[in-house]
Amino acid sequence: MTLRGGWRLLACSACLASHAISAEPASAWTDQVTLAGDLRLRYESIRKEPGADDDRGRYRARFGLRVDATDAVEFGIRLASGDGNPVSTNLTFGKSFSPDNVRIDRAYVAWSVNDALTLTAGKMENPLTRVGDNPLLWDSDLNPEGVAASFASGRFAGTAGAFRLDDRDDGVESWLYATQAGVEFDVSASTTFSAGIGWFDYTGVAGKAPLFGDDANGNSVDAAGNYLNDYDILEFFAEYESAMGRWPVTLFADWARNTRAARGDTAWATGVTVGKAEEAGSAEWSWEWRDTEADALVGIFTDSDLADGNTDSRGHVLQGTYMLTGHVAVAATLIFSEYGLIDDPHTDFDRVMLDIEFSF
Repeated sequence: MTLRGGWRLLACSACLASHAISAEPASAWTDQVTLAGDLRLRYESIRKEPGADDDRGRYRARFGLRVDATDAVEFGIRLASGDGNPVSTNLTFGKSFSPDNVRIDRAYVAWSVNDALTLTAGKMENPLTRVGDNPLLWDSDLNPEGVAASFASGRFAGTAGAFRLDDRDDGVESWLYATQAGVEFDVSASTTFSAGIGWFDYTGVAGKAPLFGDDANGNSVDAAGNYLNDYDILEFFAEYESAMGRWPVTLFADWARNTRAARGDTAWATGVTVGKAEEAGSAEWSWEWRDTEADALVGIFTDSDLADGNTDSRGHVLQGTYMLTGHVAVAATLIFSEYGLIDDPHTDFDRVMLDIEFSF
């Protein structure tokens, strides 16, 4: 770790810890602790051409707690199934009944400095905005590690963060320095429109091995398998929320460009969600289109489901969710995608996922 990065993490963590220790607890410990968890069972069918088809059963299990140490400071930890992949906590049935892995998915402390500003340090829920909850830049399972400051007041909101990616043996570290800012307008009593901009500066990437495993997930690599490009990504995003009768409706658009790539540098997504699956008997339906050129984004952090988690891809995602009770949901997802678009032939990749999820 560089001195600058190390001091940043230590200083922020020490500051948050000192406030947790020095302030008086808000109430008895039973009122300070919140438990939450979920279990998802999934049937998944993959059709790949060229390549082998696959039908499998999978599951995801997560359990965490949050402690309100004071009125202003909270800390939390969450355990999750998984094999270490930063964008998936799914595990597949069929390993001769061998025990599966449980890992630390989140471990953080957060300090609400005031009503507008929150500082967070550790392995945290992604603080960056994903309009329409779309995973164009960031998969929904991604939990970055580092420090972040989030601000929201009136119409304005923003986030800045420094996240550590890789501490290599040669002393060259990779970091992500992220900034987003946006504004929201009330169009009417039931309609809002928001828009914003983001800048994501990845350091120590070009000429280095992939950030996870040995697969660059569609990004361009040299003969040794190392990244060809650095990634300094500019993002513009917008979201429109309204209602169609009793059904809430969300429209979004997201566009990004890697300013360090000579070609294959642009990605975009758009989609719509109708309804909101929150309570028993409620449902939501969504459609998204995503198009990501090879070096527009860092492949390992984008959606792991569309195009088998690769850039240089495009496709449709259709999803429906229905709440059987307030804590049990069923969902179906259809993905029609293709990747390796610069190759001849490219790969067609279609996926069906059927889920039942229990949560508390």
